[in-house]
Amino acid sequence: MAMVLKITYFIHFTTNMPKKYQLKSYIKITQKEILDVIEIYKSTNEIPFEYSGENWIYDYEVEYQKRFGTHFDQFYTPPEIVEKLI
Repeated sequence: MAMVLKITYFIHFTTNMPKKYQLKSYIKITQKEILDVIEIYKSTNEIPFEYSGENWIYDYEVEYQKRFGTHFDQFYTPPEIVEKLI
């Protein structure tokens, strides 16, 4: 029962976020891939996290790959390729 409550709370917490988190915290909490975030951006016309840089798509992909991608053989997608995803 306690596990169900924790999962329910986590789902409610991540889908109804009252505040915007920083980029690293958002990736850690939600674990969403870049295409999911782009869909959110297209539907709401704003990114779901706090960001003050110039190229949020590239920085999101870099942080996501640091956390969930390869560690010894990093592959960072160039900004020109990432912009074609939109």
